Amino acid sequence: MGWLILPEMQGKGYMTEAGQALLRHLIDDLGVHKVEALIRKENKPSAALAKRLGFRLEGGPIRDRWMGGGKWHSVMLYGLIAGEERVSR
Repeated sequence: MGWLILPEMQGKGYMTEAGQALLRHLIDDLGVHKVEALIRKENKPSAALAKRLGFRLEGGPIRDRWMGGGKWHSVMLYGLIAGEERVSR
């Protein structure tokens, strides 16, 4: 699972709402057992969103996982298993 949002739309709750809806569909409708998100360590807003949605940090850094902007980036692995709390208050 991944997300992108324009900077001017950040902080308004749109991604939390969209993430909740997507997780409900994946788990409740499609029967997906586990959802994962790979997030660059320095991307604090995305890590915070993952945690709000109920993801747990499972590992990392996974070295040189993504190529972007002409260089390799390492990521942290977040996971959410069906039945776990999906949104923290």
